[in-house]
Amino acid sequence: MKIISKRASLQVGGLVVLLILLAYTIFSTVRLSGGHMFYTLDDAYIHLAVAEEISRGGYGINSGQYASPSSSMIYPYLLSYGIGFGISDLTPIIILSVFGLFSVWMFVGFYWEHAVNRKCPASVIFAFVSLPFIVTMINATGLIATGMEHMIHVFATIAAIVGVSEIGRRRSSSLSLALLGAAIAPLVRFEGLALSFGVLLILLYRRHFISSLLLVSVIGLFFLTYFSWTQSVGLPMLPSPILVKSSAISAAAGGHIESIFFAVFQNIKEAILGYRGGRSSYLLLFFPVVAMFTLGAGIVDSAPKVNVLMVTLIVVLAHLSLGDYDGWSRYEVYVIAAIAMATILVFSDFLISGDCRSSCLKSFALLGAVFLIAANYFSDTKSSPDASQKIYSQQYQMHRFATKFFPEPVAVNDLGWVSYNNDNYVLDLWGLGSEEARIIRTHQGYSAKTLNQLVENHSIPFAMIFEEWFVGAIPEKWCRVATLSSPEVSPGDADVAFFVVDVSRESEVRAAISLFAEGVPETTIIRHSSCEERKFR
Repeated sequence: MKIISKRASLQVGGLVVLLILLAYTIFSTVRLSGGHMFYTLDDAYIHLAVAEEISRGGYGINSGQYASPSSSMIYPYLLSYGIGFGISDLTPIIILSVFGLFSVWMFVGFYWEHAVNRKCPASVIFAFVSLPFIVTMINATGLIATGMEHMIHVFATIAAIVGVSEIGRRRSSSLSLALLGAAIAPLVRFEGLALSFGVLLILLYRRHFISSLLLVSVIGLFFLTYFSWTQSVGLPMLPSPILVKSSAISAAAGGHIESIFFAVFQNIKEAILGYRGGRSSYLLLFFPVVAMFTLGAGIVDSAPKVNVLMVTLIVVLAHLSLGDYDGWSRYEVYVIAAIAMATILVFSDFLISGDCRSSCLKSFALLGAVFLIAANYFSDTKSSPDASQKIYSQQYQMHRFATKFFPEPVAVNDLGWVSYNNDNYVLDLWGLGSEEARIIRTHQGYSAKTLNQLVENHSIPFAMIFEEWFVGAIPEKWCRVATLSSPEVSPGDADVAFFVVDVSRESEVRAAISLFAEGVPETTIIRHSSCEERKFR
């Protein structure tokens, strides 16, 4: 009972740490952002806009027009339930906080079982000291603050690792956890298929054939339903963000086999050179070497360790080949969590054995390792309120103008807040929320002619865009009437140019901007300009 009590105390301690960090983040965000809660990424509001359309019986960002701007198969559907309860803005943080708490609970329990010498008080103390670093190591606070689905992906990964680590021990809950994590991962993020594949191989290897069939059936049913639906409404099989952002997947969708190998090679090369992921990518590169050596040399011979190493190895190799790292450190955290758990399990016999003096030294060394990994995500936790304020200063102000001061159809290239809670037509020039725009941009590229034609086809009177993203493609007849400047929002731009597309509406737009400028926060600056001024063309 004493051991169980200490384990539970450590797990509760982890939950308390996460709640404290989350409370600090929310309080600071509300204080900096006009008394409102904002997420650190504008992408969260794409999911919310899709959830709105789902609640109306459609899918996309505009009523009557299908689009697939969400990178997740089920996340917008989860968010749509919040709309029915009238808490749509808060739905992401509620859902993600629940999954974040479960993630911390499972990870800390795994840490206690495999890394703490319960007979040594110093080792137990070090475990409690490590809690803030464990919570930060899986970037729990940072991921929740994004409003994105990545926290659920981390939960699924941790659940699957815990599950497969216990399959060899014949625990009754092991299969359930392994199946839960492996089933959820690809439904939340398409790259979660690597985790599902790894778990499936272990289930087959351990002769759990019924469980294997169940896993394949559940995932297959969801994917078949999703792909059939996208084809029936004229959408590509994969969401627009994947086709736009992943060169390898885009090449595969187009049947360009040679381009796939080049894209994978480029991804691995950039990871090796540290262009993508920095220290995180180095950890991913180092792990396969160690894992294959330990497996090949027979150093790891227990079933739980082999299970976890194999699953983690598959996940790491898949991410190195096709995965991303940018954007608030959200893409690779699930892999970091898997590597940390696999490493702890492999060295568990060493960590929990020996006398108290040696255990103290081991615990101190482990604390240092956890700290070094967590250091990658300290800035995300610390900077979350500032990032949210930037969303408030830029994207939310764009939303205010497009819905309250000039409520007309609008063209943008940074989709999110402008489309959320906006019943007017929003044309996404970057192609996430418009299949027509995606095809033009990715296959033809924009010119002044194609950009102007696309906007005129939808009777768009004005545009709010990052001008630097369209150098050489902005039509001469477009009139830049103002620029909204704010602290730069990653990965966007500090300046948003307001263009009048229909010059007959110039006076109306200018009058609306003058009224709008009176109510912007101190961090937002509106600069008026004449049509003759040229910045980028």
